[in-house]
Amino acid sequence: MNLRAKQAQQTYEHILVTAEQLLKQSSYEELSVDQICECANISKGGFYHHFSSKDEFISLLIGRQMGNLIAERIEPCLKEKSAFELLEIYLNTTIEYLEKSPRSMLIRCWLALSEHPEITNSEFAKESFHVFHEIVEKGKAEGSIRSDLTNEFCQAYMNGAMTGIILYGTAFQESYPIKTFTMDSLKLLWETISQKK
Repeated sequence: MNLRAKQAQQTYEHILVTAEQLLKQSSYEELSVDQICECANISKGGFYHHFSSKDEFISLLIGRQMGNLIAERIEPCLKEKSAFELLEIYLNTTIEYLEKSPRSMLIRCWLALSEHPEITNSEFAKESFHVFHEIVEKGKAEGSIRSDLTNEFCQAYMNGAMTGIILYGTAFQESYPIKTFTMDSLKLLWETISQKK
């Protein structure tokens, strides 16, 4: 990575960290681009160099925070739990995070993901994908998950799952009980990836 690319990555990270700090005192709705720029000591042009819109930025921030929470829950029990149990924790944590998020922000996030599907290949799902991949590798090692699953499959699953889960959070929470949704999702995923006996 050359110096310019390194500086750009540092600025990108600095903007996200600044916003995370601001969210400790304010909500997603209250967070403004002006406020982020002032606290991060960057221009609006600098912000929009890295993020095409506030909605894209919020989507990346939601994905980053959700991924970090998933990692915090999964990493301590990665060795002792089975792949199936870890996937259940993974899905429950994702839903738990989305339940606590304002619906208006989830709608904006879902719209941004729909308009810019490449977001799910970036910061949005980076940590979530890393943890999901670790669970798949554990399942392969224990013989419970198909050995032919590739990184491309995991990435495609993440892209679809994240968009679907956020759509659930915005539109179907009231008509589709959360526990039923989580268990149905887990069952469908396990039927797809488990090693058939």
